[in-house]
This record gives sequence, C-alpha cells and structure tokens, in this order.
Amino acid sequence: MHYGLGARQWRPFGMDTVPVVYNPREPMSDAAPKTSVSKKTPLSIWIGMGVLLLVPVARWSLEEIDHQYANIATALLIAVGVLALTIGILRRLPWVATIVYLVTVILAIALFSRYFEFRGFTGELVPTFRWRAQSIPSDREGLGQTGHDEAVERLKPWTTHARFTQFLGNDRSGKIQSPSIDLDWHAKGPTPLWRVQVADGWSGITVADGMVWTLLQDPAEEAVVCYELATGREKWRTRFPGRHTEPMGGTGPRSTPTWQDGKLWIQTAVGIAACLDASQGTIEWQKDLLREGFASQSESEQSIKWGRSGSPLLVQSSGQLLVIYPLGGKPDTDQSGSLIAMDASSGEVKWKGGAAQIAYGSPMLMKLAGVEQIVAIHEGIVAGHSVETGDVLWSSPWESHSNADACSSSPVDCSSDRILLGKGYAAGSKLIRIGKSQTDGPASWSAEDVWANHRILKTKLTNAIYHSDRLYGLSDGILECVEPETGKRIWRGGRYGQGQLLMVNNRLMVTSEDGRLILVEPDQGKELHAIDVLDGVTWNYPAVAGPFILMRNGSEMVCFFSPSEEGIQSKSVPP
Repeated sequence: MHYGLGARQWRPFGMDTVPVVYNPREPMSDAAPKTSVSKKTPLSIWIGMGVLLLVPVARWSLEEIDHQYANIATALLIAVGVLALTIGILRRLPWVATIVYLVTVILAIALFSRYFEFRGFTGELVPTFRWRAQSIPSDREGLGQTGHDEAVERLKPWTTHARFTQFLGNDRSGKIQSPSIDLDWHAKGPTPLWRVQVADGWSGITVADGMVWTLLQDPAEEAVVCYELATGREKWRTRFPGRHTEPMGGTGPRSTPTWQDGKLWIQTAVGIAACLDASQGTIEWQKDLLREGFASQSESEQSIKWGRSGSPLLVQSSGQLLVIYPLGGKPDTDQSGSLIAMDASSGEVKWKGGAAQIAYGSPMLMKLAGVEQIVAIHEGIVAGHSVETGDVLWSSPWESHSNADACSSSPVDCSSDRILLGKGYAAGSKLIRIGKSQTDGPASWSAEDVWANHRILKTKLTNAIYHSDRLYGLSDGILECVEPETGKRIWRGGRYGQGQLLMVNNRLMVTSEDGRLILVEPDQGKELHAIDVLDGVTWNYPAVAGPFILMRNGSEMVCFFSPSEEGIQSKSVPP
C-alpha cells in the first residue's frame, strides 16, 4: 500500500497557494476535487490600477496651467502605477519567471541604449532620442563647393543688401519688412540654397555683408563661426574657452551676435564678452563677465543655472557707442550688478547698474515717458536703467528664479509707455505702464500694472511681438493673439511647441520646436503653409534677411531663398 501526499493541484493566478491533497486510502472519484482558494487581489495591483486611472484626470487638470507640469505629473503617475503593478505580478510568479522578466527588461534597456542616443529634453520636458547610426551629411541639399563662384556672383545683388543684424532683427522688435522676399508659397515654396552641419548651441543667426554668424560648441570650447551667405561655406571660426551644459537646458552658447559697421559683439554661455572683426574673426577685445562677480563657473551656475543668454545691445551715450550686457554676481558685493556697459571699441567698463541677479532675456532700448532708457528683466523684477549711468530709474516685480523657474523672455515695447512681460512655468504675462512726474530723481518714476493674466502669453523660451495693436506669442507652445489694452485672448491657433516667432511682411513666421517652418495669417491664426526643415529640438531664433530665411538647431543650419517678383526684376531691392 502506498502512502504519501500524492499529486498537488496549484491555485490559478491571483489565488492563494493552497495545495489539494489526495488521500490514497480513499478511492478516486470522477468528481472535481475541492479546492480552498482565495480570490483576494494583491493590494499593490489595486494601487497600480488606481494610480494609472488618475493619469488622464491629472493631465486634464494641469494641461491648461502648464504643459511641462502636466508632463511631469503624467510621467510620475505612470511610473508609480507601473511599478506597483509590476511588484504585484512578480510576487505571484515563480522565481524562474521573475528572473526571466528582469533579464528581459535589462536587455531591452541595453539594446535601446546601444542604438539610440539621448539628445536632451524638449521645452516641455519630454526626452528626445536619435538613432545612433543616423548621420547628418553636410550640405545634403545645398550648393556645396560645386558652383561656388557662380552662386556667389548670381546671388550677389541680394546678399549685398541682406541684413539681420542682431537678436530679433535690425530694430530688435521681431518685426521685419522686406519687399525683396516672397511669402506666397502656395504655387512654389522657398528654394533651399544650402544645408550644413553645425554643433550644439541655441544661438540665433546674424546676417550682413554677405556673411552669416552664429555661436556653437566646438566641442570643449565655444566658437563664433562665419559662413558665406550664398553658399554656406565656412569662412572663419574663432574659439573661446568654456563649455556650459545642463541636462534639461542642453549644451552650448545661447545668445545671438550683434553686428554693426564691420564689427561683431558676442557673449558665450560662460560669460565671455568680446568684439571681433566681422570679416576676419580676429578678436579686438574680450572680457570675462563671469569673473566680475563670481569666483568660478560652478559658483556662477548655482545662481545662473541655464547659461548666459543675453544678446549684446548697442546704444549711443553722449556721442559714445556702448555695448550693454547682463552682468550678475554674488549678492551684496561691490563687483556685482544687473547690467554692465563697456566702450564698444575698447571694452573699457563705463558703468555697472542695478543690484538684482540677471535673468535670461536680453536688454532692450526703449523710450518711455519721453526718456530713452535700457529696459531689462532681472531675477524677480523688471527695471529701467539710465543709458548714461546705469542707475535704476524704476522697477516692477516679476517673479522668477534664475536657478529654477527662470524668465527667458525679453520685455516688449507696446507703445504708449507700456511694456509686456511674459514667462512660462504657469506665470503668464502682465502689462505695465511707465510714468514720470515733473520732479527729478527715482521718486519721479512709476510703474503701474495695467493687467496680469497667468493664462495667456506664457512665453517660456520665446518672445511676444507687438504689431498693429495686437500681441502675438507662443503661449506654452500654442500660438495666440491677445488684445494689449485688456489682456483678453482674441484667438488661439496651432500648437508648435516651444519654438520661435517673427512677424515678416505682416505674416507670422513660426519655427516650431520640432523643426518646421510655418506661415500664419495674423487676423484669425489660420495656418497658410508649413515645411519640414530640421530634425530634433529647435529652440534657436531664425533670421530673415532680404529674400533669405535661415534656420538652425544643434545639428544643422539651413538657408532658403525666396525672392519676390519685385526683387527679381530689380535685383537691388534693399531688405
């Protein structure tokens, strides 16, 4: 006679492990064995399912406030939910199956890392990747070296006059009027002239005298690079020591060169200010702004986390040309200041003004209450500075932190002594009006809030444009139009991500974060035309100089040619 436990029957998935034991002394029957099982689902599975059900609710509630916050909440909830479900499932699997599952996950991660390269984050904190085998051939659609002389000669009538001399264009407003460019692209779009490979950096593009300038990382140094406008051929490259990189903000320079009368003024991401000969690239003077107020780059980046991005501003003061830069520095020290003015020809320091830490926008020259002044957004405030002395004439609160929820937008002159301030991170925008009494001194100035609205013109990495008594901007990535007097939204258009915006011949020109070039009519926000141009995150400002349109990101720079009929007939229409 055989004694023992005999065969066991195991519970189905999700039930407790209670074996059914057959007694060999009892006869076997055809009836199904009785089982003692529990249908209780593990708590971690319930938690995981509940958390995942919260994802659409959280996203819907945060989407209108800020896309980045919505993405962070979505990612965290999905991570917690999937982790809880995984723990619940693995606890019910045999150990062999658990090991197989974990090995599979590790192999999948390793294979993904082997074939895909992490490229950084979008402006809404979405990670981006690129196929490692993907190459970016230089000049893949352009003229290249073949036909170089012919191209230069053929395009000379246009390249001679083409100008985009500083951040936001010749008058630093983001508005361009150019009779030599054709924006009617329904029959025929713009012609691609050339496409060249570049390196990391969010610098904008400057155009003059048949040349193109931008800044990039190369690779341990920052470089100013000059290209030929007609062909894209590199003419010279001047390097400066330094490298700024930040996982969410990316690598490389952020500012746009400023050109005037054959000279070029630049600022690197680590605070080197310099003047160069624009045609040769020789350095006429340079100054380390970081050393003016900090002991080291690491100390600076504790306060100014995302890299210095202010573009040089040229102003006339008592017959002398000055170049203005954001300065910064440790609080309550003699060397620090919000702005610094230097002789544009020699680099000699003329004044330092303000005490607030710098932000990431560029200083702007405005005439307010009849007085020409430099307006700049600093950490926590916007202020007007005297052109002659740098003294603060007035200030108004504008909340930001340059090592966290920073302000990257520059102030916008809205005429009638009004200034628009915009910011991402759910801050929105506000309009202020500057006034001045008949008395002298700082007490004579006033800055009054006209309106504030956290739901409109959330310009995180871009700037709004004031045109024909309307405000236009990419508000948390969505194009919108706002009435400046009341702050009410007039229309809301397409979603283009954290890209950039210009107004060209009374049409909105958008460069989207994913590298498209889009034309939009300003009355209703209707999209007129769109072209896929670049691959990867595109935060750089474009340039429109005469009939030339230039775009770049951290991988490529592209030039289009779109001459108007008037320009073709005369070949000498100024931009």
